[in-house]
Amino acid sequence: ERRRPTALHSLDHAVWLHRPFDLPELHLLSGDPVSNCGGRGRARGTIHASGGRLVASIAHEALIRPGAPHWRWRPPPA
Repeated sequence: ERRRPTALHSLDHAVWLHRPFDLPELHLLSGDPVSNCGGRGRARGTIHASGGRLVASIAHEALIRPGAPHWRWRPPPA
């Protein structure tokens, strides 16, 4: 069954900076889901500098609500 997009609402997020880094430099953000249960999702990730050095860790929690079936959903008026 086709459904409209899921509603996501940010509940909490955190960033831990482990060492100084050069902001204009290219960085790699890697994220992984930890849990998705009871309408809540949790993810964690890392940020590495271009040389491979770990510079930060991140965590995020979100409220997840499925959309209504496609036939019931109407876009907002323009």
